[in-house]
Amino acid sequence: MERLSFGQSSRYDGLEAAIHIARYSFAKELCAGKRVLDAACGEGYGSRLLANWGASEVVGVDISAEAIASAQQHFSSENVKFIQNDAETLPRHFEPHSFDLIVSFETIEHVQDPELFLRNIRDLLKPGGVVAISCPNDWWYFPTEAERNPFHLRKYRLDEFRALAESVLGQASAWFVGGPIAGFANLQLNEYLTDDNRSGQVQMLQTSETLHAQFVPAELDAGPGPDNASYFLGIWGMPAYGSRPNAGTAILPLSMDCFKKGIFQGHLPRDEAPQQAPDPAASAIGVFDAISSGDVDRLARDAALRAQAANTELSLVQGVIGERDAQLRAKDDEIAQLRAQMRTLNEQVDELSVPAARYLRLRDKIPHWVRAVALKFFKGAGDR
Repeated sequence: MERLSFGQSSRYDGLEAAIHIARYSFAKELCAGKRVLDAACGEGYGSRLLANWGASEVVGVDISAEAIASAQQHFSSENVKFIQNDAETLPRHFEPHSFDLIVSFETIEHVQDPELFLRNIRDLLKPGGVVAISCPNDWWYFPTEAERNPFHLRKYRLDEFRALAESVLGQASAWFVGGPIAGFANLQLNEYLTDDNRSGQVQMLQTSETLHAQFVPAELDAGPGPDNASYFLGIWGMPAYGSRPNAGTAILPLSMDCFKKGIFQGHLPRDEAPQQAPDPAASAIGVFDAISSGDVDRLARDAALRAQAANTELSLVQGVIGERDAQLRAKDDEIAQLRAQMRTLNEQVDELSVPAARYLRLRDKIPHWVRAVALKFFKGAGDR
């Protein structure tokens, strides 16, 4: 989802809340007591979170007048302010080297001049400051050259994004990839946060800490990587992050029913055209759900049923094609027979044409009155 809506009519979407807050949670431990620039802040929820997590001042900037109006309405405060401006001309609003921390999540794919944007960030950062920038992995969501997010000017692979960012900002302290997680949590009965069914998307700011969380090893070839992550995230000026295997997580509590419903499927790009082909990403997520729930037998049965249905459909199609071929062959035989008959008739006509021509020449030499008398004579003889 390109932008979240926080109006009174908005509906709370927990998965979208998780993916958006996961990126900002990356900077949670970096913002305490700092002056922070949130470049391309969108509706401003992240700016407000950074202030809630201890930033002394947060300035959110976005090119969209509509987004800034929403941010000012829902998330401005004494230490959180918002400015409408594009990414390429940020320095006109601020003194050079005036921010301790600059974050810009899912921005670089939108800007006309990404190198200028990165130089602006570099010039606004205080010596010894920290920068965190993310970029979506659009090649997973839109895997062909023809497919793309209509709001993005360019699709980046990790190596392209990394080369571009480090060419301006220098070598990053660490690189991370963002992706979905699966696991279990201990939740106090009826005490964990849940949608109140009236406040809408703004509830996503009501985050709570977890007492402990442990990352278990990812299964073989199942963890996110450069090709199948949701987004890429680099950090500069924080060497300690280089030794961290993970940094920042947003957890959405789910029931066991999620394995039946496939919660991820509604959050993938979809082709709205009728008769659309099956979505391979959705199929892969269905496999992930089945394996995560331990229901591999069901997965095997479903695969067998789909294969059987496909074979049945193929047999029916082959039968129809065979029947049509037989009908076409019968029609071809009929056409061949008609052509043979036409050739025979043409030959007979050719055979009769010569004597007919002779008769006409002889007839024309006999006067008409003689032919009439002869015809009358032969007719009378026949009657007797």
